[in-house]
Amino acid sequence: MADVERDVLNVDWLPAFADRERREISREQNIELPGPLDMVVIGIAGLASVALVMLGLWKFVELVA
Repeated sequence: MADVERDVLNVDWLPAFADRERREISREQNIELPGPLDMVVIGIAGLASVALVMLGLWKFVELVA
């Protein structure tokens, strides 16, 4: 119990947590942003998915009507 009290009073463990959090933040800032080509691919994929949904709805309406 005396060891725990000594560690808490000395606060030796607090800088280790601060260093770990600082490393995580700097690692997150090094993430690369998507380029223009990536955005074009994402946009085309989004339009294709919307087109498939609309085709499915059209065929469903044809089937029901």
